[in-house]
Amino acid sequence: GADETLSTCGEESGEVRFLSGAHECEWYGISCDGTKSITKIAFERNNLNGHLPEELSSLSNLVTLSLEKMSLRGTIPSSLGFLVNLLSLDLDFNDLTGTIPPELGKIHGLKLLDLNDNNLSGSIDALAGFHHLLFAQLHHNRFSGQISVSLGDLLELRAITLFGNDLTGSVPRSMCTNRVENGGTLQHLEVDCGGESPELVCDCCSQCWTESPTSHPTYSPSPLPSAHPTPVASAPPSISAAPTPKCNMDTVSRAVFLQSLLRDVSDPISMVTEGSAQNRAWTWLLDGDEMYTCPTDSNVVQRYVMAVFYYSTLGDSWFSCADNNNTPCPRGADTYRWLTGANECNWFGVDCDINGVVTGVVFDDNDLAGQIPAEISHLYGLEVLKLENGKIGGTIPSSLGDLTSLRELDLDFNLLTGSIPQELSNTIQLQVLDLNNNYDLTGNIHPLSQLINLQFLQLHHTQITGSVPGEFGGLKDLETFSVYATDLEGTMPRSVCRNRNTLGGQLINLQADCGGFNPEVMCICCSMCFPIRRMTLDTAAVVMQPTAMPVVPPPQGVDVEDPEHR
Repeated sequence: GADETLSTCGEESGEVRFLSGAHECEWYGISCDGTKSITKIAFERNNLNGHLPEELSSLSNLVTLSLEKMSLRGTIPSSLGFLVNLLSLDLDFNDLTGTIPPELGKIHGLKLLDLNDNNLSGSIDALAGFHHLLFAQLHHNRFSGQISVSLGDLLELRAITLFGNDLTGSVPRSMCTNRVENGGTLQHLEVDCGGESPELVCDCCSQCWTESPTSHPTYSPSPLPSAHPTPVASAPPSISAAPTPKCNMDTVSRAVFLQSLLRDVSDPISMVTEGSAQNRAWTWLLDGDEMYTCPTDSNVVQRYVMAVFYYSTLGDSWFSCADNNNTPCPRGADTYRWLTGANECNWFGVDCDINGVVTGVVFDDNDLAGQIPAEISHLYGLEVLKLENGKIGGTIPSSLGDLTSLRELDLDFNLLTGSIPQELSNTIQLQVLDLNNNYDLTGNIHPLSQLINLQFLQLHHTQITGSVPGEFGGLKDLETFSVYATDLEGTMPRSVCRNRNTLGGQLINLQADCGGFNPEVMCICCSMCFPIRRMTLDTAAVVMQPTAMPVVPPPQGVDVEDPEHR
C-alpha cells in the first residue's frame, strides 16, 4: 500500500495506495463508516517500521487498530487512551517496549487486546480498566510483578494468556472464581505455573507453562474446583505420560490457533457475541464438529465460513438437509446434511473442485432466510452462488466484490433490500446476475456497467431507480436484459440498442417499462414493452401482461443514428 510503484497493493479489490489522490477511506487497509470517518486500520505483515504516532488519538471513531506481525518499535502512545470507541487493539508480534500506559484503562469498551510477542514490561494493572474485555493475549513479553486481584472484576473475560513473562506470586482467587467450571465466563487462563519451581502458583489455570517461554506446556488435569487448593505445580504430569492429543496439541492451544486463523475472517467481537451466526459457527467448529478440524488443515477457514453461512441463513429451518433429522435429505454417496462430520464438499448443495475448494453453493426453494454473511467472500474459489426462492433479507454484502472467480450470482425471489453495492463491479468474470423479484432492492445499476462478460441480467420487479447508463452498450455479450416493473426512467441508450440481435449483436431479450400511453422508459428497440405497474409483495402474484405492441416505435423524425439520442 505504499506510495511506490514497486510495492503491491489491492487495486483489484478497490483499494488504492497510501498518499494517492483518492479519499483516505479508499487507501489500502483503511475502513470508514457512512460519514467517511475512519473506523478501522488493519495491517498484517506489511513491513511497518518506526513508531506509533500520538496523532492516532485524533481518529475519534476508530473501532479497530490492528498492526500485527510488523517491526514497530518504541512505546505504546498514552494518547491512545482517548480512543474511547476502540473495541479491538492488536499489536502482537512487534518490537514494542515500555509499559502498558495506564491511560489505556480509559477505553472501558475494549473487547480484544493482543500485545503478545513484544518486549513490553512493567505491571499489567492497566487491564483492570477494561470492564468489557473478552480476550487478552499478553504472553511472551517481560511483564513483572503480581497479578492484581482487580482482574477478577473483569466478569466478561473469556481468555487471558500471561505465560512467558516475569510475573510472580499466585493467580488471584477472584480470577479462579470466574472460571467456567465455577459458573463464570473465563475459559482459558494460561500462566507460568508448570515445572518443579513455578513462577506462579495457580490451582485453576486451564494451561500451565514452564518458566521458559519456548518450552512446551505441561498438561494439567481437568480444572480443579475452587474448594480444592492443591496447586497444579505440586505434581505436574510429564508430557511423555500424557496421551497424544488430537492435532498434536491440547484443546486450549488448538482454540488459540484456530482463533488466530479466523480473526481476519470474522470480526472477533461477533465470534464471542452469544447467539450470532459467527459465535454459533465458532462454537460448533471448536466443540461440535465431528471432523475435529485442526489448525493445520487446509479447509479450516472454508469449513468455518460454511458453518457461518448455515447459521446466518437460519439453516435449522431449511426444508432439506438441515442439521437435524426432521428434514428430508436426498440419499447418496456424496450427499450429507450440513454440519455433519463429512467433508463440507459433500454437504447438500455444495460443489467443490478436485482440490476440495468450494466452487458452488446452490439452493432453490430451500427456505433460506436470515442474511448472506460477509464471510462468504472468503470462499475464494466460488464460481456459482445460487440462493433462489427464499426469504433472505438484508443487503447484498459488499464483500461479494472479492469473489473474483464468480461467474453466476442468482438471488432472485428473496427479500433483499438496499442497493447494488459498488464493489460488485469487481466481479468481472460474472456472466449471470439474477436479482429480480426482490421488491425492496433500490439504488441505481451503474456498478453493473463494468461487468463486460455479462450474458444474462434480470432486475425486474425491484425498485431500482435512475436510468440505464450508456456504458451498458459496452456489454457486448449480453443476451437478456430485463428491467421492467422497476422505477427506471428515461431513454434506453442507443448504445444498448445497437447490440440487439436484429442489428447483428447478441442482445435477444430486452424488456423495459416502455408500454402504455405514458411509458416510464422510451425504448425504440425493446423486444418486449410492459405497461407501468408498481409491484409490491401484495401484488406480486399479479402477472404483468406486455402491451399488444411489443415495441414502442421511435418518435417521428428521430434518426436511429442521431447522436443526440444515444
